[in-house]
Amino acid sequence: GYEQEPRFFLGEMDNFKLWDRALSAEEVTKGITTDGLVIWLDFESVSGLKIADKGQGFDAELLEREFSYPELLRYGTRIEMPGKYSNIKWFGRGPQENYQDRNTAAYVGLYQSTIDEQVMPYIRPQEYGYKTDTRWFAMQDENGKGLMFIGEPLISFSALPYTIDDLDQDTKPNYKHANDLVSRDFISLNLDYKQTGVGGDDSWGARPHKQYTLNYGEYRYTYTIRPLRGKEKLGEISHQRYKVE
Repeated sequence: GYEQEPRFFLGEMDNFKLWDRALSAEEVTKGITTDGLVIWLDFESVSGLKIADKGQGFDAELLEREFSYPELLRYGTRIEMPGKYSNIKWFGRGPQENYQDRNTAAYVGLYQSTIDEQVMPYIRPQEYGYKTDTRWFAMQDENGKGLMFIGEPLISFSALPYTIDDLDQDTKPNYKHANDLVSRDFISLNLDYKQTGVGGDDSWGARPHKQYTLNYGEYRYTYTIRPLRGKEKLGEISHQRYKVE
């Protein structure tokens, strides 16, 4: 759980011991011999490597290696909801699909739609229907019952009759065209912090700009889920917060 890159120990040793707890100063002192090596790391500091003792003829080296971690395409939560909750209301960018590098023409407002209306007639299956800068959104049945998701402060989402795997041609090679897709009997809901932008400034193929990517690092986001019984005014309860005594 420490925010440190992996470390590798290169060398040879006849007797190797690993403790799952911090040793006391006395234990460390007793463990040092003329032909041994005691190393401990201060995980609160990257520069905290300390070598307690190095015996004669003992050759060892502790290395920090450079690693290149791939960027994230999406950081969020995937939820499956029963298909009857097919009415969507949201306060965010819309009404059309929009992505973080394609959203300035999608104005923040109050919108409503259905799952079927989210379907985009692209020729081949692909990601679609995303909404960014969302303050809150609700998934409801015909009686107004369902769930409401409130960002703290902003979230992004998509609600589709297909899973992400359904839209990925690499996982389903027989899905070559949109009419090959078979609607699920549930709603695939992506509730995200963010998703990498679309890119394609050269008409198609160009990568998203750096400010619209999710590079390797630490991300956090918060949202509240509230049940809906059919009589609530969504705008009003979006401002309510639970109190912890």
